[in-house]
Amino acid sequence: MADFDKSKSLNKREFKGLRAYLYPIYKSEIAKFLPIMLIFFFISINYHFLRIAKDSLIITAPKSGAEVLPFLKVWVMLPSAFIEAYIYTRLLKFFSKETTFYIIIGFILTFLLCFVLFIYPHKEQLYLDSFADYLQTILPAGFKGLIAILRYWMFTLFYVIAESWSFMVLTVLLWGFANDTITVNEAKRFYPLFGIGINFAGVLVGKFASVIASSTSSKLSSLTVFLGGKTAWDETFNVFVVIILGCGVLSLILYRWVVAYILPKDSVFMKRSDLKEKKPKLSIFENIRYVAKSKYLICITIIVLAYNILINFTEVLWKGQLKALYPDPQHYVAYFSQVIFFIGIVATLGSIFISGNLIRKFGWRLTALATPIVFVVTGLFFFYFVFAQNWSTGTALFLGMTPLALAVFFGSIQDVLSRSAKYTVYDSTKEMAFIPLDAESRLKGKASIDGIGTRLGKSGASFVLQILLIFFNTVLACTPVIFLFVVLIVPVWVAAIFSLDKKFQRVTKKQPQEAIPSI
Repeated sequence: MADFDKSKSLNKREFKGLRAYLYPIYKSEIAKFLPIMLIFFFISINYHFLRIAKDSLIITAPKSGAEVLPFLKVWVMLPSAFIEAYIYTRLLKFFSKETTFYIIIGFILTFLLCFVLFIYPHKEQLYLDSFADYLQTILPAGFKGLIAILRYWMFTLFYVIAESWSFMVLTVLLWGFANDTITVNEAKRFYPLFGIGINFAGVLVGKFASVIASSTSSKLSSLTVFLGGKTAWDETFNVFVVIILGCGVLSLILYRWVVAYILPKDSVFMKRSDLKEKKPKLSIFENIRYVAKSKYLICITIIVLAYNILINFTEVLWKGQLKALYPDPQHYVAYFSQVIFFIGIVATLGSIFISGNLIRKFGWRLTALATPIVFVVTGLFFFYFVFAQNWSTGTALFLGMTPLALAVFFGSIQDVLSRSAKYTVYDSTKEMAFIPLDAESRLKGKASIDGIGTRLGKSGASFVLQILLIFFNTVLACTPVIFLFVVLIVPVWVAAIFSLDKKFQRVTKKQPQEAIPSI
């Protein structure tokens, strides 16, 4: 945890009026808050671009679809989570957190540069069509997703790297950096505003990507032609990668500025030499055992697992409907980008007017409960219209839409609201729960829970979907069983929140209060 200033008395002056909603930052905190906020913004720009690109590349490939996602997350993403967590802990044993940050981001940016220069232009020659076609003749139809992973191996690799930016850079590195340098009192005011930066990035990315993808111009830029691009989607993808590289470099520059000129030399973040001297065990399994011994960390793990299992179930189902409605990559990206845009709008407004004020006025527990509540309410409408495709066309005719279009529309609403809840109240409350812990618990807890736990939740849901696909062949046919899992998991999620709240309140009451500077 960031060091507390015990030399000053607590100033209890609170922000009032509109400023309490929009900018509850004290003057002396601006130099610390603003650059960290910008780091969140630029890294989130990349997160949203990569999210659009990774799904569009592999789902809209000619012989692929949403069925690829369950197999991808079990046989590729889960092993990669262990590998990346191992690499992360090994890096921390030999390098400082600052150097580890540079190494990981530098590697990802280098890969993306090589991908757009050398791999993507020759993708058609690199497809494993012959091998994949052979597998289709000997495997059941339910293994379509597994075959697509192998056929489009380069897109699979891109998906892995894109996911690494999501949880390794944004979740583990950046949020870990924030938890090490920001106090509990600051977090109550800073974190909701960080959420605004993350979500506003989504607004910009969603709008920009939608405009680019909606363009029907056949004239390609000289860069795309040089790289061997032939379609409008090739042009769009190249633009995405160029922006990602630029924002990545800006993030590294800002990060260096904060570490060199803003953080005090005696802060917890800077004291990596102490940990090196003690040579703590930072192996993957040691971290997992450490988490298993802590009831506090177990509760956080359950919350993370529950969210990721449920969002994986519903998103795979929704993306399958979206691919059926928009099979062309450019159209798929245009629609998906609009969803990202609205997620950013809703989440930004939520961060400004809801998230921070919920935490300050109603406490941690009620704020944490907002995510499962939103998920249940929106999920009911989505599942109803998915089921309606097999019942009757009466509702569709009444609304002037086909059953498929209705499922995509309400699935979009579900994704917008549940994702918005994640980017506001879920992320803020989850990260706040780590702050009162000691340095060892935060380090091992975040590496295991955010690194492996997040992937394990997604992979667990995907493993279940794989089994269902073997028997039902399509994601749509699996809907009744998916709905049953949702009904069973939500109560466990809520129970974990109540349990963690009691422990969180006990721990925070024992923490000394830091001084609050003048407004």
